[in-house]
This record gives sequence, C-alpha cells and structure tokens, in this order.
Amino acid sequence: SPEAPQSSPAIEQDTLNLLLTHNSLNQLWALMMRDFQTTFPRGAQSVGKVLKADYRDAVTGHVIGEKTILMDEELLTKYLESELKWWKGERAAQGVCLEEAYKCGSCEFADECGWRKGKIEEAREKMRMKRDGSKSMV
Repeated sequence: SPEAPQSSPAIEQDTLNLLLTHNSLNQLWALMMRDFQTTFPRGAQSVGKVLKADYRDAVTGHVIGEKTILMDEELLTKYLESELKWWKGERAAQGVCLEEAYKCGSCEFADECGWRKGKIEEAREKMRMKRDGSKSMV
C-alpha cells in the first residue's frame, strides 16, 4: 500500500502554531470563516454551479460511483432526502437505469437484489415469448 505523504517539519510547526494560536472552537471557527471569505470573496457566486459526488469504497477509498448534477437546491434536496431514506432503511433500494446495469457487476448486493432478479426474469420472459411466437408462425 502507498505510504502516507511525509510532511515537512516546517509545515508541522506551522500547523501546531496555528492550533495553539486558535485554541478554542470559537477561534478556529472565526479563522475558518476568514479563510473562506479570502478564498471565496463573492460567496456562493465564487464557485461553479456543477456539483459532483464521488462514492468511495470504505476500505480501499476507490471510487465506486459518481453523480454529477447542476446545482439546483430543490432537486439536490429531493435527491439527498431520497438517498438518506435508503440509508436509514426507510425505503427499498431502487435499480439503476438499464444503461447503467453494468454497475451491478461490482455491487455487493447483486446476489440478493430484487430489482436485478426482476430484470433477469423480464428478459427470460421476453425470450420465451419470442421463441413461442416464432414457433406459432411456422
């Protein structure tokens, strides 16, 4: 596994001095807000309108999925509420669109996924209907 990047003693000393100088949550908060104002002088208008979330494996940190959306507070809120309902066990899992079904191959829930099993059964039924339809035409 790759080693953690080494920090220089000067950076470590600067960090220590920063923490000693701002040694309370109120002081750290004030420092953070000043830094935000310096970094983003026009507030929210200083950043773009595209948001991207990377979903990462908890063990390896590898990206296992991503979602990119145009910033729309109402749509973002609906999306996050829906996702959180799943994480809290308040709604069933929802399958991906068929174009993204390749993701099922790396999903740890693929073996017990009702959506996936349903799609497989739909495909089998279509094949049976095609086969039975072609037999009756002969």
